[in-house]
Amino acid sequence: PANSNCDDGSSSTTKTNTSLLSSRDNDGDDSQFQIIHGNALRILTNVGESRFGFDRIYIGAAVVDDADILMLKQLLAPGGILVGPVNDELVKVVRISPVMTTMTMEDSSDGNQGINSTNTTSEDDFSTRVISGVCFAPLTKFPAIQVTIPTIIWNPTLNHKIFPDSFQNAIMELFLCSNADYLQSSSQHHHPSISVTRRNNRLNYNDGGVNLAATLPRDIWIHIFGFTHRKWFEPKESELTFLKKRLLEEQARTAIAQQARIEAETKCHVAERERNIYRILARRWRTQLHTAFEQSTYTTNNESSREVRVHRTAGLGTFLQQQIHFDNMDERDDHYFEQDDDDDDD
Repeated sequence: PANSNCDDGSSSTTKTNTSLLSSRDNDGDDSQFQIIHGNALRILTNVGESRFGFDRIYIGAAVVDDADILMLKQLLAPGGILVGPVNDELVKVVRISPVMTTMTMEDSSDGNQGINSTNTTSEDDFSTRVISGVCFAPLTKFPAIQVTIPTIIWNPTLNHKIFPDSFQNAIMELFLCSNADYLQSSSQHHHPSISVTRRNNRLNYNDGGVNLAATLPRDIWIHIFGFTHRKWFEPKESELTFLKKRLLEEQARTAIAQQARIEAETKCHVAERERNIYRILARRWRTQLHTAFEQSTYTTNNESSREVRVHRTAGLGTFLQQQIHFDNMDERDDHYFEQDDDDDDD
């Protein structure tokens, strides 16, 4: 897995597409800052520091095209992590390079079959997880300038602290051995590789040996280590170690999925309970509205009936008044005609 202490200046070089910069160490040393001006979408993946991959890549703007995110994935070292916005989602990408052991049978010279084990690496696999939804401005594609991230050359005074612990420990051990005596006594030898003596043209590991680190001056060793990269002293990962790591990762993912399932079920139960409450409230409101509507209709009908009765009563009174008026007129006419008859008689 990637070393958490490996805050390589170039491992953070894809933060933005115009200014690429690493983090500062605790001592406040600015020597490990490295700013590269260019286009993050045009980084060459097969030259410079990109050949070895980066442990961490953080993207500060949205990646829109699939080809661009694929190129950025290729910059990851095995076990490296990329975090950044892709379209409208903040994603976390982990590069996984499975190590597979291939067993082949070989015939030896004496006719016996032997087993030859060779380690092969299958196609790279990437684990992608969506963290949340985000809204970022996209990375600009112009100017389309190809960018080469230069390889970091180790120097004991300039950038020793930014190299991984495995590299620093190996350098320290070798320099300590280079300061020791060339001939080692039996009480001083700690490792067969540096405690070898030649007696009668045969190697002897029991007596004192020679210190091979002391065969070259310190300046020569510094020059030699300038040709190495930051992962030079990292041990090769065996299949068993890889399977254990993958098992732990799968267990962690299973635990996360289980927790997510429990949270989803809890939210579902809460939503169902709220739905039932809202249904009850909706039924009550419907009943109340129906009752209020019926009461309003009944009141309106009663008022209409009362108005009809009033109009009918008023009409009857008018009719009676008119009838009385007509009767009075008839009486006056009769009285008038009676007087005319009397006058005629006279």
